[in-house]
Amino acid sequence: MSALGELVLAARRRQGLTQKQLGALLRSPARPDGVWSTYVAQIERGTRVPPDASVVQLAEVLKIDPCRALAAAYQSRARTTTGQRLFALAPLLLLARRLAGPAPQDSGTVLSALLRLGAPDSALARQRLLEVLADLEPLDARRWQLLANALAAARASAGAPAGPAADGR
Repeated sequence: MSALGELVLAARRRQGLTQKQLGALLRSPARPDGVWSTYVAQIERGTRVPPDASVVQLAEVLKIDPCRALAAAYQSRARTTTGQRLFALAPLLLLARRLAGPAPQDSGTVLSALLRLGAPDSALARQRLLEVLADLEPLDARRWQLLANALAAARASAGAPAGPAADGR
């Protein structure tokens, strides 16, 4: 099962919906009757990851934070362990950014907020953070730029200012 599949399954069950009922709620101009229950099942099993617009629609219907749903979709699409870990950490970093205030001065403030999380799984959050940071150490300049671009996109989707350019300007 994929990260998105787990998220959708848990939210659908919390809402008390069947796969068929969820599919019927996922209406669009191209699909006025919704999607088939088999498509919902494929998403939950992790054999399909829908496009971003559909992920956002799923999040709205299931009352999930869209940033969390998109991060789960990206994690499900990631082909490397490092990519999967980065996107698994994205919801935690977004939460930490919210806790750090509207305009934290640096990433250290955000990381401090993350480490102060009082949730029962804060030990898991710290472990994920350490694993991801260890994976970042060997990044070459091209991969580091890709990561910086991904972080800027995540900040923009969360409604935060883009911040300084990755090249230091």
